[in-house]
Amino acid sequence: SAFMFSASLSGILIQLVFSPILSRIYTPEVYGLFSIFNSMTVVAGVFATLGYNKAFVLPKDDSIFRSLLRFSLRGTWLISLLVFVVTLVIGGDINRWFGSDDLGLWILLLGPTVMLLSLDRITLDWAIRVKSFKKQSLVSIPITMGTKSFNALYGWLISSTVEGLIFTTILLYFTRIIVYVTRIIPNAFAFLKKIPGLEIRQRAKEEYREYPRYIMWGTAISTFSNYLPILVMPVLLGSAKPAGLLVYAGLILDL
Repeated sequence: SAFMFSASLSGILIQLVFSPILSRIYTPEVYGLFSIFNSMTVVAGVFATLGYNKAFVLPKDDSIFRSLLRFSLRGTWLISLLVFVVTLVIGGDINRWFGSDDLGLWILLLGPTVMLLSLDRITLDWAIRVKSFKKQSLVSIPITMGTKSFNALYGWLISSTVEGLIFTTILLYFTRIIVYVTRIIPNAFAFLKKIPGLEIRQRAKEEYREYPRYIMWGTAISTFSNYLPILVMPVLLGSAKPAGLLVYAGLILDL
């Protein structure tokens, strides 16, 4: 618990140090565009894991857990591909609907980001199942520091436009996924290689059928209601700036 407390405290301190720096690099309009992109990512990401990740800690039998894990991964690939195809076909229309025309072709990163977000959730919940709390706490500090530093340096040296925030989010998910499957979760790849039998998969699907039917949709409604103001404000006010100010104010209140 001491390690977890220290990691949480360090994360807060890192946020306190970087928040005033980043707010001077990225404008409220840029934060607004990113908040729209991120809201779409989070809402779509709820469906990607089919809700099975919330049940990872429950099965006593590893073969049942392995089935739930594979269900989540399969849903992640399918939903991410669907989101990518949708943005490829009507990405420009989506930008116009949500007043985020300045996102431009960066909207095409929505599908890959949904995939990384979902994989990140899967690995985080998997780590909770194997009780790697101490290791999680130890790696959280350098990952947070590294991504925040990248965010500031990208905006300062390269460009202070929305892709800097998108790239930082992608970097965070990607780094954490790699670290977790190689350092935090023991024998993750070997565990995944074992394919549960058809009977086990059917049993897991039957025992946890309520998760995609109810848990996923309940989470989706809750998540969508939380992010609804961010998605509605640009439509009603004709600008992404108010959404950016709302997000930044929320960040300060959270700290």
